[in-house]
Order: sequence, then structure tokens, then C-alpha cells
Amino acid sequence: MREGDFKTCIPEMGGGELTELAVGFNEMATRLEAMRARETEMRQREQLATLGEAAAVMAHEIRNPLGIIKTSTEVLRMKSTVSPEGEEMVNFVPDEVGRIDHLLHELLDYARPRTLAPEQVFTGNLNEELERIEQEIVTHALRDCGGIQARAAERLGITERSLWHRVKKLGIRITRGAE
Repeated sequence: MREGDFKTCIPEMGGGELTELAVGFNEMATRLEAMRARETEMRQREQLATLGEAAAVMAHEIRNPLGIIKTSTEVLRMKSTVSPEGEEMVNFVPDEVGRIDHLLHELLDYARPRTLAPEQVFTGNLNEELERIEQEIVTHALRDCGGIQARAAERLGITERSLWHRVKKLGIRITRGAE
């Protein structure tokens, strides 16, 4: 624990005050580990925020000269006569400026903090839902196998005994020969 390993727990035995002390110690270690995890997460978020701010400053500083380069190229193209080879080279500039500008836009999108959209969350009883799904799966397997438990168990990847227990627990009625 001294080296910062808060995952260490001591056995909760000995009775009376020793057990209470062990329980308190283990709870403290758990809280310290959770606090360390929150600190690490906060540090990472701060670093990402700083990175986002730096990306915004860099994008601004790069976009200003890019705008000047693009405008200057367009003015040059309009005001002077350039050889066909020079014209081809001058035409590359706005395309490349646009490509760099697009990359800067993507960088800013990546660095910008996102607002989270709420999602629908399952709020029912998980045990009931899992039991309903299990009943559906077992019923379909039995139906597909004509009510023959050995085939259904094989299809489900479980033993016949396990299938039998599930059928009993879930109250499934087996009809033989119904496909």
C-alpha cells in the first residue's frame, strides 16, 4: 500500500474490532483507488482541452498566411501573363491551399469538445429481461428441433441436463413433432 497499490485488501477476519478495522481499511483503499482513477481521468481531460486550444491557435496562425497565399496567387493569375508551365504551377496553389485548409478544419473538428446526445437506456428489470430472452431462445431451439431435447441442447451448445433445468425453470411446454 505504501508504494501506491490501493488494490491491496487485507483479510476481514479475527472477529470484533479486528474485523471492523480490516473492513474500514479495505473501504479506505477502495475509495483511494477510485479517487486516483478520477484524478487520472481529470488530468487526461485537461491535457485534451489544452491540446484542443493549441490546435485552434495553430489553425488560426496557419489559415492567415494560407489566405494571403491563395489571394496573392489569384491576383498574380489575373494580372500577369504566365507561360503554360507557369499557369499549371499557379493552378496548383489554390488546390493545395484548399487541401491544407480542409485538414485544419478536420483538426479543429476533432479538437472541439463534443456535446453528448442522450440515449435511451434500459430501465427495466435486467433479470426479467434476460429470463425473457433465454425463454425465447430455448423455445425457438426446441421448436426448430421438433421438441427433441437432445437436438435442441446440441444446437444451443449446452448439455441435455442444462436444457432440462432451463425448461423447468422457465415453464416451457414441449410439444414433440411440431416443426
